Amino acid sequence: MTNQELFDIALTNLRRQRVCSIVGDECRYRGENGARCAVGWAIPDEKYRRVFEGLDVGQLIDQNRLPEELRGVNYQLAQEIQRAHDFYMPLGDDQPEPMNATRRQIFKMKDGRGMEMWEAEMKEIAARFNLNYAEPA
Repeated sequence: MTNQELFDIALTNLRRQRVCSIVGDECRYRGENGARCAVGWAIPDEKYRRVFEGLDVGQLIDQNRLPEELRGVNYQLAQEIQRAHDFYMPLGDDQPEPMNATRRQIFKMKDGRGMEMWEAEMKEIAARFNLNYAEPA
């Protein structure tokens, strides 16, 4: 998988999903109600393992658990896409406000503008990594 492919997969699927994949205070590769995190969308179902939960991309690499589909991707890009998901994607109606102080502060600050802030962050990430960014339809 290329950096552009990872970016496009995350961008397309998170635009459609419109909420973060967080359970409690933790991002989930596979969350509730079919939600996935940014990197979770790039992990094929047959390669996903429950043991991935609680580990970031760097830890998956360190533990030699990163699915081969993601092995060609820039680690920093994957982390930044993931961070944009974790901090800017809106919570779903059934998701409680997070307990993590940093995320809670950002959640309160955005005043319902989560998708706008997430899109702006994704556009900046694309520019930093020389990727193509497609404006939302």
